[in-house]
Amino acid sequence: MLRARWLSAAEPVFSKLMLKPDNKYFFVLGREREIAREELRAVLRRLNFGFGDLNVTDNIAFANLDRDEAEVAKLSGILGGTTKIFRATQSKMDNEQYEQRTTDREYCSKLIAGLTAELIRRKKRGVTGKINFGISDYSKTLSKEKINTLGLEVKRALRGDLSLRFVPIREGRELSTIQSLKGDLAGRGVEVGLFDQGIGILIGLSNPEEWARRDYQKPAGDKYSGMTPPKLARMMINLALSQRPKAGSRKVEGRRPKVGGRIGTAFSLQPSACVVVDPFCGSGNILMEALMLGCDMIGSDISEKAVADSKANVDWLLEQIRNSKSEILNKSEIQNSNVKIFQADATELDFPPLFENYDHFVVVTEPYLGQPKKMKPSFNAVRGEYTKIKKLYLDFLKNLALSHFHTFTLCLVFPLVESVDRGRFSLYAESVDEIRKLGYTELRSPLVYGRDYQVVKREIVFLNFQEPNTKSQINSNSQ
Repeated sequence: MLRARWLSAAEPVFSKLMLKPDNKYFFVLGREREIAREELRAVLRRLNFGFGDLNVTDNIAFANLDRDEAEVAKLSGILGGTTKIFRATQSKMDNEQYEQRTTDREYCSKLIAGLTAELIRRKKRGVTGKINFGISDYSKTLSKEKINTLGLEVKRALRGDLSLRFVPIREGRELSTIQSLKGDLAGRGVEVGLFDQGIGILIGLSNPEEWARRDYQKPAGDKYSGMTPPKLARMMINLALSQRPKAGSRKVEGRRPKVGGRIGTAFSLQPSACVVVDPFCGSGNILMEALMLGCDMIGSDISEKAVADSKANVDWLLEQIRNSKSEILNKSEIQNSNVKIFQADATELDFPPLFENYDHFVVVTEPYLGQPKKMKPSFNAVRGEYTKIKKLYLDFLKNLALSHFHTFTLCLVFPLVESVDRGRFSLYAESVDEIRKLGYTELRSPLVYGRDYQVVKREIVFLNFQEPNTKSQINSNSQ
């Protein structure tokens, strides 16, 4: 009787506000929201998703896409900066009465309760045994206590009909990605998300255990020389692959381009063959994330130890993928990817022979960022310290500009150092005039990656190279 009364009370609100499902989706962005937002926009364009405005509020991106739920869910295995994807099942009504009541916690509780009940019933059609479910409030309307109370209320109301396990909120107002993963809430379970723009059901989830495994469990690394975080590496690659040059790079006559970097029929990274190049590969984090996208990759480093570390880590990742029992997007393409890792000085490396089987390549790399710092130095001290590092960057870019390719794209990390007296020292800003003289132009404004307390942050720069009229022009401009 109590259950019947509870459901009958929630159902009118649910029925009144439930709209016909469409192709609207919520993307929950990670800590680096600006980079994650730009990555999402870039990937949607690269994979030929039709979408209108990408509306972003705080850490939520909201878009209307022209693909079905299954294809959108696959994006969680591609994106590095998005943690969860929800399909919208309910939107706000455009009427004054509803707008006035959105702050009514009881009203929201009944709305979520009715929707949760319906989603669980629908999920049960293809699921046997106990069903896990949870509620995340990204609209910041309900308290943690209210959400957890609501979840237990739903469970009690449906206990005669379904075998349920409620996953409670531990901190904040939303379930962590590890809670959602452990509860299989994007699979056989259910997670309801409450957003400013409406309500959604979880369909895709970034796997935090896989990210942590590649970050902390790989066999080789050098924390003292710095390592590009895996999620940042993935975002950089996705952004670089989406910045297509105006004209194709050099093609070798008589050779058929290798078809690489595919993610199923609907997820072709490039219409032509593509390779990701990292001439400062370090321990191989960029190479590993390129591999996870099914791309071919070429890595080099002047350090013999770095080359050995990269080879060990890539071999380890391939073995992990072969032995994995979990579903890995693009698994067959990953195992068939071509990998070249060797020792070389990026300022003297002869690049053209490496790319003879490819129509298109992108350079994604993080050169040396300088010594780690716990205290902010003076601006002049930083400028003096980075004189040699500036030369390294310019010598590399000059060498690459002389590589006989007419045009190509780079995603390059520059150090951005917080000084004690004059704000930030940007090595890119110090070098940009010389970089332009070599034939490089900005594709977009730089992006900054780093926590507030970090003295040395990363400034991510996207460059396009357009070959000057003569090689002597490059040499003269760089003097």
